[in-house]
Amino acid sequence: MERDIVQRAVAGVKYLVGLQLVSRVLTFVLNVLIVRHVDKEVFGAYSVQQQLLLSLVLFLSREGLRRACQRVGEAGTGVEGAERRRHATEQIVQLAWLCIPCSVVIVPVVCGMFTLRASPEEARIPGYAASMYICAAGAVVELLSEPLYCVSQYFQLYRARMLVEAAAVLLRCAASYVLAIHFQLGLLAFAWAQVVYGATLIVGYTVYLTFSFPGFSVSVLVPFQAGRRVDGRLLRFALAYTWQSLQKVVLTEGDKIVLWRIESLVSQGVYSVVFNLGSLAARFVFQPVEEVCFTAFARLAGAAAAGTDAVFTAHRILRLTLRLMLLIGLLFVTFGPNYSRALIWLLYTTKYSETAAPTVLAWYCLFVLLMAINGITEAFVHSVAGGAQLRRLNIELLACGAAYMAASLLCVRTLGGGTTGLVWANCVNMLLRIALSYRFIDAHFKRSGVAVGFPASGVLPHAVVLAAFATCFAATAVSERLLYSDAPKWLVAHCAVGACCGLVALAVVFLYEKSLYTEFRTVISRDHEHQHQ
Repeated sequence: MERDIVQRAVAGVKYLVGLQLVSRVLTFVLNVLIVRHVDKEVFGAYSVQQQLLLSLVLFLSREGLRRACQRVGEAGTGVEGAERRRHATEQIVQLAWLCIPCSVVIVPVVCGMFTLRASPEEARIPGYAASMYICAAGAVVELLSEPLYCVSQYFQLYRARMLVEAAAVLLRCAASYVLAIHFQLGLLAFAWAQVVYGATLIVGYTVYLTFSFPGFSVSVLVPFQAGRRVDGRLLRFALAYTWQSLQKVVLTEGDKIVLWRIESLVSQGVYSVVFNLGSLAARFVFQPVEEVCFTAFARLAGAAAAGTDAVFTAHRILRLTLRLMLLIGLLFVTFGPNYSRALIWLLYTTKYSETAAPTVLAWYCLFVLLMAINGITEAFVHSVAGGAQLRRLNIELLACGAAYMAASLLCVRTLGGGTTGLVWANCVNMLLRIALSYRFIDAHFKRSGVAVGFPASGVLPHAVVLAAFATCFAATAVSERLLYSDAPKWLVAHCAVGACCGLVALAVVFLYEKSLYTEFRTVISRDHEHQHQ
């Protein structure tokens, strides 16, 4: 059982990374084009305020339900398995539909926050209020696809997600470009593009599941049918996760909230340029790995509860995945700060390279490293924690949220950090969350029979690898100081230094981290191989 779960998880990473590659490249190219063609104020309102509205509506309406759906019991295979799959599908659908009543409560509140309290600067943007209402309607349309998404995720139909969401992103990008650039609709263009995205998800998932998932029929999607009840245990999990989601919104979207309330639309646009660049790794690599790890750890936890040794498989996968994420994050910390100015100049010219954007992006690279670690640790915690543990974690996350907002105000206003101060506060936030997750993980494995718990030393790369990264950082820092210039020949020379250092770093990783690759292959290929760490 463990082997099957792990193999499907690895296949899921491939599909979701492919999805992220397609969707994020398209989105990134779209943002570059938009930044060059629309006003800074319009781009700031779109990239911060519309995205914040979407995050609030979608995250609060569905995130807790999504996670609870993954806690449904094992579906199984064969004749008995077919009946269990049907029962699991019904449970998931009934629970997932609750996102619509949630949105009915959340949408008016969120829309009122943006439209009734609009600043004079925001009110001067044509169609500002209408775009917010349409964007919220687009979020509700997307929520209508939630039962289909949860069924696909539970049964690990990652190919469905790759195809359907890639098509939806492609159509959203096309609609945004045509409506914003050719029809000059401003903010309204991006709101209508969200409606297109949600409608594509509904059609795509319905068609895929109908023709590719055995036993699926549209009739199973009818909400709240007679004789079907929402499982009480799952509902309690959903409530705990939803409360946690409310706190997590503050932690993950706090920078946008602070920007929205304190900074001008132009500053919001500048920050968004940096965020879109700095978060590419999070969206392309970290997010799909986190999603797959959450599903795999939840299923392994179920297998362990059934009396198997799956806990040791989970221990090993967590250790290896964290080391891999740490290596990827170190690449960003090593090379990002000394090439942030060159990258912004190449993409956005001096319009942004002569602002604070390069400094903000340099600090954001440190945030990427911390985000890589936190994503995996929290995925594990949320996948195995019980109801009482989740409630305790919720209280701790609430304290983290309060500390984060205080740090944001301190760094932005008191210390005068501006947008850079927001990145500092985000780093503090991530460190606190990592510490909380690590404490839970260590205690969990000790309770589960792993004598040493989860020592942090098992996650750290080889000392030679760390020394190589430090040397490359120093070399590229000297190169930026001595060689960097907007003149093409000096820019090429600076980039050549970085390329050479990058090859050296990768060679050292290959030589001294071979065990990482070997252990991953062992976990995937061997059945029931568990070792005490």
